[in-house]
Order: sequence, then C-alpha cells, then structure tokens
Amino acid sequence: MPTTRAKKRRSQILKKISVEEVQINSENNIKTRPRRNRKEPKLSKQDEALKNAFTEKTYQLQKIAQSLETSAIPENLICREEQFEQLYNFCYDGISSESSAVIYVAGVPGTGKTATMRKVIQSLDDLVELGKLKEFDTAHVNAMTLASPKNVFVAIYKELFMEEDDENQNQNQHRTQHSTQPNQCRRKLTEYFTTKTNNSKVALLFIDELDLLQTKTQDVLYNIFDWPQKRNSKLLIVSIANTLDLPERLDSNRVASRIGHARILFKPYNRKQLVKVVKARLEDIAEVYRKENPRKNDPVALIELFKGDAIEFIARKITSVTGDARRMLDACRLATELLIDKLKETKSNDAFLKDVAKAK
Repeated sequence: MPTTRAKKRRSQILKKISVEEVQINSENNIKTRPRRNRKEPKLSKQDEALKNAFTEKTYQLQKIAQSLETSAIPENLICREEQFEQLYNFCYDGISSESSAVIYVAGVPGTGKTATMRKVIQSLDDLVELGKLKEFDTAHVNAMTLASPKNVFVAIYKELFMEEDDENQNQNQHRTQHSTQPNQCRRKLTEYFTTKTNNSKVALLFIDELDLLQTKTQDVLYNIFDWPQKRNSKLLIVSIANTLDLPERLDSNRVASRIGHARILFKPYNRKQLVKVVKARLEDIAEVYRKENPRKNDPVALIELFKGDAIEFIARKITSVTGDARRMLDACRLATELLIDKLKETKSNDAFLKDVAKAK
C-alpha cells in the first residue's frame, strides 16, 4: 500500500495545478463578472411558493456554474480519449518497467493538454491505491509561474524533496535554507538522478509551458532533458508546450536530440467537440445533483436550464476565433452567472418569479 506522504503529495500536486490554472486563466480568459452583496427583499406569505422556486432555480444554476470551472477535473475527458491513452500508457509503462523516457506534448492553449495530464495522474494514483502499480514520485512545474528559467531547478527540487506537512515545516526550512539556489538545486538534482539505486522510485516530472524555459544558451533545457540519459535515472518527463516544432526551433541539436521524437498533438476543438465538452460537464453535475436528493431532484430539469441552442451559439463564436475549450467553459459559466445575477435583481418582480415557477 502507498505511504500516506506519497498519497498526500500527489493530491497536493493536483490541487496546485488547479490553482495555477485558475490564476493563469483569470488573466488571459474571459473575466467573471464581480458579484455584489445585495440585501434580499422579503417576500410575502402568498409568494412563498414563488420564493421556493426561485431558491431551487438559483441553486441549480450555481451547480451548473460550478461544473463549468476550468479548474475542475471532469469525470470523463471528451474528444481527448486518444491523447489520454497515449499519455497514460507512456506513464504506466515507464513506472512499471522503472525506465526513463521523454514525451513532448504540443497544442495551442485551451486544447486540454494540462487537463488530460491531470486526469492521467489521478488515474495512476488510483492504481497505486489499489496496489496495482508501483509507488512513484511526482513533480509538476508550470514555467509561467517562474520568475526566470533557472528557477525551474528550485521548483523541481522543492517538489521532490521538501516536505509540506506543517509538523515538518520548520525542520525542512532549516535543512534547505542554504540549498535552494538554482545552481545548487541543479547540482543536487543531477546527483540524485545519477546515483539512484535499484530500490529508488520512478519520478514523473510534468513540465507545463516548456517554451518559457528557453535561454540564450539553452542550458536549462539541456540539463533537464539530460537527466533521463543517466543510467538508472528512473525519470519520466512529460513536457508541454504550445508549438509542435519547438525542439526544431531551439537552435540546439543536443537539446532537440534529448527531447526526442515521441510526440502527442492536441488539435484545437471544433464546434461539435466544444458542444460535447459542455454537455458532458452538465451531465456530470446533473448526476451529482440527482444523488443529493433522488426523490426530488430532476437531473433533466437541470440540464435543460442551459438550452442546446445557446451552447451551439457560444461554440460557433469561440471556434470562429480559436478552438479554446477554456474560453468555451468560461463563456458558458459567465452566461450562467449573469442569469443568477438577473434572478437576484428581479426576484421581487411577480411576473418574473411566475416565469421561474413555470420553468420548474
């Protein structure tokens, strides 16, 4: 059975990826309309039924908005089954055989690269929990969060070696306060991957936004991709970037040769695929909603709140510019949140409330 520390570590990594996705997407994607705290007017007794209808409808819309968060890990990956299988097999085979390998994942923003890898890690973790896969270490780095390319060595070092338990925090700070400079971390990591024993665990290194680690001499990328070349390094690297031909554009044959030719391409979503992505999210949250109160909650009523024509309309708008699934989800979530605001602003209007009650 896996150790408590390893299980907690992978859980922390998945949460960290979600937080980073939210922080990055909040700067680049459609902004969520800020909510204002409003004092809700009181309804008369005869409007009690209308009030209940309003409350239920608002709750359903909030569930929909929650399901459309880009940071949420979906139950099923839609239109990315092939890429998931390729990544899963790469990681599973490498961990099982305790080998070293590199795979390069490319695709424009919003094509599901990070979401697919998060699902892979989650699936591998489930196998470890069941005792069907060897224990392994995991490290995730998003280069967009780094102040400079060389800081990637500090980030990887902390991911692999620094405890995050509160009870060990002070001890770890004392032990690592003088050893977290980029060059020191690089040397320690090189030593670690060079001196691994047969009992050492496989390390899965997941690097997002790889193209931001480029430097004039490309020494950062060279050092990272040279680690799997070490004998018995037991290191799997999944590198993600926005361009397919990044290795060829590095002007460094020694780096390109170490990245290799194993690649997975994520193409932009088309209109039909974006519609499927949103509908799958709605179906997932509808099932959660049904389970909350099987006798009362109607999952079909929740799904039908977001009309198919509206989803089609948003998908056409998104694909006319880009096939970014994150923008699609953000646009649908924003539409849902605007409707929630409208409900709150007009719930004292009897005619509107009666429409809400009829819709229920």
